[in-house]
Amino acid sequence: MDVIWLSVLGLVLCGWFVLDGFAVGLGVLHAWIGRDDRERRTLLAGVGPFFLGGEVWLVVAAGVLIAAFPALEVEVFTAFRPLIVLLLIAWAVRSASWWMRSRREDEGWRRGWDAGITAGSIGFAATWGMLLANLARGVPSETPSVLALFDPLASLGAVTVVLLLAVHGATFASIRVRGETAERARTAARVMAPLAFLAFAGTAMWVVYAEGVAAEGGAAAIVLCAVGAVAVGAVWPLHRMRTPAAFAASAVAAAALPLSVGVAHSGALLGHAASVDVLTRLAPMVLPVLFLALSTQVFVWWIFRRRVGPGTVRFF
Repeated sequence: MDVIWLSVLGLVLCGWFVLDGFAVGLGVLHAWIGRDDRERRTLLAGVGPFFLGGEVWLVVAAGVLIAAFPALEVEVFTAFRPLIVLLLIAWAVRSASWWMRSRREDEGWRRGWDAGITAGSIGFAATWGMLLANLARGVPSETPSVLALFDPLASLGAVTVVLLLAVHGATFASIRVRGETAERARTAARVMAPLAFLAFAGTAMWVVYAEGVAAEGGAAAIVLCAVGAVAVGAVWPLHRMRTPAAFAASAVAAAALPLSVGVAHSGALLGHAASVDVLTRLAPMVLPVLFLALSTQVFVWWIFRRRVGPGTVRFF
């Protein structure tokens, strides 16, 4: 039962990286891909239908962590409290900027909220990178110092996640919008994909060799890291042939990142699970929610499968 719940936790985290990661990545790049207000609104309109649905996966992941792995939740939230606080602040800035940006027809107003979208998205992605880099060392048995949370490995992890989600966001924009904006998104994906590949591979090698990490799932984690690095590196040639394939490759890379960390330390994570009785009682409550979330995502993606353009009705 504990293996099933760890798989569920991994599924919902991967769901967030794939289904909301492109919104975070597009937030990083939207001010560059969209050269004027009309193009930026088109980009935000392209993400709009999926915005809240993507964030739901992170909320569900927090719920699964608290309910099924209470000891792990206490240790993670205690050891990484500064990173958790930064994550929540960046999340709030990004979301508020996204919703407020087009509420007034004022250039200064919109430029200010555009800066909030960019800063919040970069901060959100970077903090996730630092959190995953620290977790890659293993679940901490004691609270590390604040400086240890922001060491060179954490900084490299931050760069990796920012680049990876930026590529994911650019590939999404290239299949979601039309015209010059889509071409600019394709260019951004091609330029950033090699950088993301180098950062992904470099972070993985640092964790495995320089940190001397030895874990139960180490071999499988290395394979997942290799798959993720190759997938994000493949975005560059795939974008020349077929854009949807490039989006699929960036999605694989986004999912491989948290999955590799979880697999590497699966034994330690399982040791923090709740009792079998508790996990059994949780199943009837949580599994229908997961089914509903997944079904809703499929429905929304099908309804809003067409590209958007300047003439598309926009709320954002």
